[in-house]
Amino acid sequence: MTDDSSSRGGLSRVLRQYRTELSLLIAIVAVVLLTMWLDDKHAYYHKPWYNATEILRQTALLGILALGASVVIISGGIDLSAGSVIAFSGTICASLIYWLAPVDARGTPLTNDLPIWVLAVAFAGTMVSAFLIGSLHAWLVTVIRLPPFVATLASLVGLRSLARVLMQDVTRAVSGKPNTQIYVYDKLFGMLGKDWWIPLAIFVVLAAATWLLLSKTITGRHLYAMG
Repeated sequence: MTDDSSSRGGLSRVLRQYRTELSLLIAIVAVVLLTMWLDDKHAYYHKPWYNATEILRQTALLGILALGASVVIISGGIDLSAGSVIAFSGTICASLIYWLAPVDARGTPLTNDLPIWVLAVAFAGTMVSAFLIGSLHAWLVTVIRLPPFVATLASLVGLRSLARVLMQDVTRAVSGKPNTQIYVYDKLFGMLGKDWWIPLAIFVVLAAATWLLLSKTITGRHLYAMG
């Protein structure tokens, strides 16, 4: 009897401690079930594995973005420029690949089977550009004393416009005009967007790193205190 009471008491404590997380999990399951029920084509029933992996892939991508936003929100700030930073960073990555890729006799970039150094430079350039943008925001907020709303609102408009300038005002692929498109056929590069387990693994690693930063370091405690 004592063991049973202890088990029930321990379960109750766990449920109370993780009530928010469990509520979110139940809500996610409910949304998935509701979507399955409302789907006229019954895609979830016919291709359950494909749909599950596609959900994991897209959720991982959004989760990676949410990790950065969560740190900002926990510290009491706000970042309106997240979407524009993503667009601008993606533009930098594609542009670097296009500029550094080998060319054929007609001068057309060959983006299939790219050299590793091209991908490395493109990824590094993408990370550096995002880091510099974040550093600019930090400088505007901490030194110039601009409110985070104002600082990131300027980047929201400016970075999106700059990305369009770099792409010569082309915001979508135009069929029949190769000069307005950037195609990257490299298999290694394509794996990042097609294989579901790669973004999921990256998300898990980054989530663990964010948890360690916020819960196990002095910096994380300062972020909580600021918020």
